[in-house]
Amino acid sequence: MNFSAPVSPEPNTPIPDNEPKVIKITNCKILKDHKIVENDAVWIQGGKIIDPHKFFWYQKRLPDEVLDAGGLLVVPGFIETQINGAFGVDFSVPSDHDTYEKDLLKVNRGLLKYGTTSYCPTIVSSSSAVYHQVLHHLKPRAGSIKTGATILGAHVEGPFINEARIGAHELKVLQASANNGYKDFKDVYGFEGKTPEAQSILSKENLNSVKIITCAPELDGIMDTIPDLVKA
Repeated sequence: MNFSAPVSPEPNTPIPDNEPKVIKITNCKILKDHKIVENDAVWIQGGKIIDPHKFFWYQKRLPDEVLDAGGLLVVPGFIETQINGAFGVDFSVPSDHDTYEKDLLKVNRGLLKYGTTSYCPTIVSSSSAVYHQVLHHLKPRAGSIKTGATILGAHVEGPFINEARIGAHELKVLQASANNGYKDFKDVYGFEGKTPEAQSILSKENLNSVKIITCAPELDGIMDTIPDLVKA
């Protein structure tokens, strides 16, 4: 936690009606100037650390809420961008809707307990059938104390990767190229449904779930497709 560039209001800044409340966390340990400082305080507004001196003198306000940390260490939440599962759950293994959602909630709560406040559930190289079944579960959703960590969206790790760098991925599901451009990615990640209408809806949900793609730029068609993936 670093206070080198705190967010603070400018002098005489009017207070808007929808101004986020200010929270002061007292009696805590914080990381400051590369050292752990004891019995300090952190002021937060709208999810950002603010400078308490500027806040008090410019807006002439006290915090809206004061929390006693009881001497605990206060640090920013961790962000995990590559995690294939946890707590006995594998994101790449499909199940029925309710079971998958229940398992996802289990991971969300477990990660938050250990300090990860947001993450990208990661799917290893899989058949298109797996992506079709699981991706719509992994769309971005806000977390909370009750529901656990925030899901930032899915990280699809393959299957457009080089078989020479396969690692733990399964060879038979790899895609050797993307010669058809964006359509190849859409076909792998996006389609499922008994009717064209259902396919279109679920395809859009699946594609909107994907926020990170790990792929091999040396494969035919990948570099030419990246601009379309970014815009999708």
